Amino acid sequence: MKYFTKEWYEEAQMLSHWTPVLLRVLPPDFHPAVEDGTLAAVYPSEEIRTRAARLQAAFDARTDALRAEYRDHFNAIRSSLPPNAVRLHEKSPHDARIRSVGQPSPDTLIMERDCSGALFHDTDVRLTFTGVRWVEGAFPPPGSNWMTDEVFLADGGFEFHMLFDFPVSEFTLSAADVGISFLR
Repeated sequence: MKYFTKEWYEEAQMLSHWTPVLLRVLPPDFHPAVEDGTLAAVYPSEEIRTRAARLQAAFDARTDALRAEYRDHFNAIRSSLPPNAVRLHEKSPHDARIRSVGQPSPDTLIMERDCSGALFHDTDVRLTFTGVRWVEGAFPPPGSNWMTDEVFLADGGFEFHMLFDFPVSEFTLSAADVGISFLR
């Protein structure tokens, strides 16, 4: 039997790695449990489990409200968006991994994704954003996971807001249209 495994090491590092984030996002009454390691205990107290359940329920309710509000927003602008922007958003690339991102010209941005583990597609996909007006944020590095996206109207096109994991980053662009090509 192995005692000090990769899983053990990851568990040991988890609290020290996430402590700054936990202290930022959790309410102050959780801070002592984060700081003394109680929150990472295998069997936290009933009090901590109850507080955590309430916190999770409140987070879930806020998330549901945000989803409903965004869905109303999207439905209100859907008919004014370019068809491929609608298609890209409705067939979300959630969990796709970025293969590459490049901007061969100021008004064109190409993003290739490995969608083998993604929600809707099981092949590589190339997105070619045309009529790019501006880009905000660093290009997500290869291997980043596409988590969420939002689309908004912009003069003569749309804004596309993307959230990536590994590393957590936001990337936004404004474009006139987007082409979607399946590569395999």
